Amino acid sequence: MNAQDHFERGLELYDQENFKGAIAEWRAALARDPNFRSARFNLGLAFIADNAPELARQEFRAVIELAPADLDARRELVELYLDADQIELAAEQLRAILNIAPRDAQAKALLADLQDDLHSVAEKHFQAGIRLYDDNNRAGAIAEWSNARTLDPNFRNARFNLALAYSENDDTENALTELREVIRIAPDDLEARRELAEILLDDGRLDDAVAQLNRVLAIAPDDQQAKEMLDEIGVPANLENESQRAAEEHFARGNQFGERDEVSQAMAEWRRAIELNPNHADAHYNLGMAYAEREHFDLAIEALRRAVQINPFDADTRLDLAELYVQDQRAHEAIDQLRQLLNIAPSHTDAARRLAELYLDRGKVDESVGALETAGLMEPDADLWFQIGDTYSKQNRADDAILAYRRALIAQPEHVPAQRALARMGASLEEPDDAET
Repeated sequence: MNAQDHFERGLELYDQENFKGAIAEWRAALARDPNFRSARFNLGLAFIADNAPELARQEFRAVIELAPADLDARRELVELYLDADQIELAAEQLRAILNIAPRDAQAKALLADLQDDLHSVAEKHFQAGIRLYDDNNRAGAIAEWSNARTLDPNFRNARFNLALAYSENDDTENALTELREVIRIAPDDLEARRELAEILLDDGRLDDAVAQLNRVLAIAPDDQQAKEMLDEIGVPANLENESQRAAEEHFARGNQFGERDEVSQAMAEWRRAIELNPNHADAHYNLGMAYAEREHFDLAIEALRRAVQINPFDADTRLDLAELYVQDQRAHEAIDQLRQLLNIAPSHTDAARRLAELYLDRGKVDESVGALETAGLMEPDADLWFQIGDTYSKQNRADDAILAYRRALIAQPEHVPAQRALARMGASLEEPDDAET
């Protein structure tokens, strides 16, 4: 028998749930053709069915060696690593999937769900790095902080410490890369900008260093360290109203282009406004929404996050940012943004409704009810209360379902689906009056 014959015989045995027989056939196929990818993939599935996860992992890794872009093999590995509580390896595969297919919704959602666990592991690597650094083991510290940064790319402290360690090792480019990432994560991080300026100065990049120090002063006009650094290199701190006025001119021009649907020109003007005034929240917002229209969600989110950092009490910007997170399959971050919004504006109806919907989508029905009740909605949503009732009903929580259906009818007395649901449950449309006996 040739490799294909063994492969097809393995399929027959697998369909009969004779997994050991299928394993034998697919191994025979691979003995004749080690690069028979389908045989390796199916062998991995058979090992899963035969309760041999480590052997399954070996086969899927072999498939990926043959074809690095095989997303199905990577997804199987993710599940196997998660089952074994190996979240670091699972995250590595999820990132690989997103490098191949950046808009893979399933991978994005799984990676988002793992963020809290990944950060906990990253924190352990971070602390280990500090201990090694204190013991003068700089190479070990760099390795630990690199692990922390890989697990949580937005771990600012890990990136900052890594930059300092690289700088001490005279690894200028890696130090600059890490500091720029810190600034991308937190544009207002003055310490990172000053450290970046120092490294640029040491490397002879005077103009770039001056630009960073001027940005420090744009954020914090009274920053004494930045002023002193500029004085030392003989450059006056000159970030006065002229720059602000020019930024407003570019912003206004961008708005004019936007009104004429000349989006590329508008975006160029808003970018220029931001260069002149990094704290121009409206320019960041407009630029972000323009990116969103073009479905560049990562750039859109980055721009709106900056707008929120500049003006944390702008509820509408937070709401739009949450919606971008939803469109980018990052529900966890959307929920976090909406919760922050409701802390600022507890009666924000749209935020409460959206938060309730997201909780409901994730099966968190009690949290959904809590979002609606905490906000004290002036305009209750009958359809949403009906969905909540249905979810409670599926969970066999009849009393809660009845209350939710009744809340739907309070919002909309003629809501027929809620009326029918209550009738099916043998419940009255209104809560009985306890005073009547």
